[in-house]
Amino acid sequence: MDNKIIWLDDIRAIACIMVVVLHTAAIYILKADGFYWEVANIIDSFTRICVPLFFMISGYLFFFEKQVKFKNFIRLLIPLFFYSIIGLVFSVLAFKYGYVSKFNYHFLSEPIFYHLWYFYPLLLIYAISYFIKVRVKEQTKNKLFLFILLFFVLCNPASNDVLKFFFGFQYSNYFFVYGDFFYFLAYALIGALMHGLKFNKLDGIFFFSIYLVSSLLIAYMTSQKHDTIFYNFTGPLVCFSAISFFIFLKSKEGVVAKPNVYLSQISKFSLGIYGIHAFILLLVEKFFDIKSINPLWGILTFSVLVLGLSFIYSFLLRKVDKNGYVV
Repeated sequence: MDNKIIWLDDIRAIACIMVVVLHTAAIYILKADGFYWEVANIIDSFTRICVPLFFMISGYLFFFEKQVKFKNFIRLLIPLFFYSIIGLVFSVLAFKYGYVSKFNYHFLSEPIFYHLWYFYPLLLIYAISYFIKVRVKEQTKNKLFLFILLFFVLCNPASNDVLKFFFGFQYSNYFFVYGDFFYFLAYALIGALMHGLKFNKLDGIFFFSIYLVSSLLIAYMTSQKHDTIFYNFTGPLVCFSAISFFIFLKSKEGVVAKPNVYLSQISKFSLGIYGIHAFILLLVEKFFDIKSINPLWGILTFSVLVLGLSFIYSFLLRKVDKNGYVV
């Protein structure tokens, strides 16, 4: 297996694991307080990078060499439809037994279940990648990379939240870009720009440090303000954190001789794990009062449980879905 594929598969697997941990920690964020909330806040802050990582992986694959094809759109639409049907069934049952007062069935305008939103912007990113390919020279690539980073700061209205927290003021900028999609697209372009960029061990350590510092800042600011605005996937701190983590794992390119068997299997079934985990987590939450359990071990335990059950589901369904349309 190519080293480039190994590290990219590792990122996909880690992002998949982080999604499960993030949503498990979110139960404490939404329903707990005090010490339990603080622990969940730290874990949540360190796993915020999961979605940006997925967008960067897509950009790395489709905005550079690989040509998006009609079958790629089909492979997004089929799981979106499949898991939306599962979400609809869950919603109807929850409505029937009084867990919710209404349920959503507007498949085209909004996701039926919260985690399925990811498929919608990805469809448009795939479409854009059909017309746009990132072809830049090495010296220009670094400048363009810096430009996109500045875009996340200077053109990002979320930067005002950081400025207000540390310095107590906000500013108005004519060039503010509103709309999360543009930042998701920027993540994809950053992923494409990673082609040809080489990072050594020291680079990896440096960028991993940025990931740690950025994540700690997110946790600290969220704790002080007790507001989740700093969790925003398109916020500048999440941006720095995600890009730094991506570079950290890319610095392993050419170093890792063979794939990690566990990460490679999670990467292989990442679509199925992502698609089903939210439903399994909902069932686990109904059987266990998760928010009342110490998050120091509760989040780990239930994340492993949900991840394991999601993997088993994906593994078994692959026996039927041999082409991997929904797993």
